[in-house]
Parts: sequence; C-alpha cells; structure tokens
Amino acid sequence: MITSLVFNITTVLTRQIMDRFDLLTKAWKQKGKLAELFDKNSMVKIMKQLDKSQSTAEIERRILYLKFVKQTYIQGSNEQHNYIVLIDNSEVKQASIDKVEEWIDACGEILKKMASTELKQIIRDTQDYGKALNGEMGDIDQLKALLNVISDIKNKSMDMEFRIIEVQEQFRVLNMYNFEIEEEIQKDTDTLMTNWEDLLDFADKKDFEVNDFKKNFAEVTKQDVANFKIKIMTEFEKYNSHGPGTFSV
Repeated sequence: MITSLVFNITTVLTRQIMDRFDLLTKAWKQKGKLAELFDKNSMVKIMKQLDKSQSTAEIERRILYLKFVKQTYIQGSNEQHNYIVLIDNSEVKQASIDKVEEWIDACGEILKKMASTELKQIIRDTQDYGKALNGEMGDIDQLKALLNVISDIKNKSMDMEFRIIEVQEQFRVLNMYNFEIEEEIQKDTDTLMTNWEDLLDFADKKDFEVNDFKKNFAEVTKQDVANFKIKIMTEFEKYNSHGPGTFSV
C-alpha cells in the first residue's frame, strides 16, 4: 500500500517536473519573440527578404535586434527552480545563443555579399572610364567618343559618389559588428572615393586638352572647307566654259 502510494507520488512529481521542463524549454525559444529562430523555414524566408530588399538599414536593424536578443540570453540564469527541483537550463540557453549567432552570421553574409558585389562593380566602372579617357584623338569619331566619355563621367559623378558612400557604409556596419573583412577588400573600400576623385581630375584635364584639339581641328576643318570651295568653283567654271551646250564643245 505504502509502496504503491510512494510510486504514484513519484510518478506525479516526475510528470510535473517534465511538464515544467518542457514549458521552460519553450519559454527560452519564445523569449524575445524569437520563436521563428527555431523554425528554419521561417528564418530562411526572412533572410531571402533581406537579400531581396538590398537594404543596408534593414539588415543592420535585424543584426542589432539579434545582438540584443543574444545578450539577453547570455545574461539569463543557467538554473531555475521547479517546485522542489533545481533545473539546469544551461544546454537550452546555449542552444538559443548558438541559434541566434547562426542567424547573425547569415545577416552578415548577406550584407557582405551586397557590399562586395557593388565594390567590384564600382572598381570596374572606374577602371573602364580611365581606359576610355586614354583613348586616341586622331579623328572626329575618336574625338566624339572621348567627349561622350567625359560627359558621361561628369553626369554620373553624383550618382557614383552615392554608390561609394553606400558601399563604405556597408563595410562600416560589417566592421562595427565584428564580421571578418579581408585586408585587400578593406583597402579597396577605403580608396574608392579617392580613385573616383582622381578620375574626375583626369577627366577635367582631358577636357582641357580636347579644347585645344578642337580649336586646332576647327582651324584645319575651316581650311579644308575653304580649299573645297575653291575646288568646287574651279570645277564649276570649267563646266560653264567647256560643259554641254557651250560653243567649245
């Protein structure tokens, strides 16, 4: 009788303890409204949305939020009383911290991919403009091509500066939250604006050189036109003197 009673009491207590443990586990997962962290499909969807948005501000807000949640977990207690039993929450706590860190890294990868892609494109655009500015000015077609390049650089200067500022901001965010940035990439990022300003100076220099070339080209063209007029007049006089219908024919 006593044995049976003890068994029943033990069974009830065990069930209560396990139920309480399950509640505590669920509480960790729901803490900070982050139940979606433990739902892979939900978080993958969030990451796809961030990737699609290409918004530095939105990604930074997500990283900041996750960092706050991680710190909340870290500061949480490893143990919790459950009736007469002290439950060790350390494994659940660590699992929560690891999961948050996993998604922080995922956000960082999205931002790093965005920044690196745009960085490479800006470098490529700057180099292509530089090559075009070094083109020959031997004839009118080459002169027109060079003038178009100079005009394109000046027209897109403000847009390019905004692009550079955005890329530098993206890498600043990555550095601020301690994401790894390769030394060469950081160097390229730091010199973006300087390289573009140098290109603008070079474009102004070429524009000045082109003005002299245009003047010389215009003088040559005027002389060619004058010679062409003389040749036409000479041929016209010959036509009038010896052409069809004249007495000399």
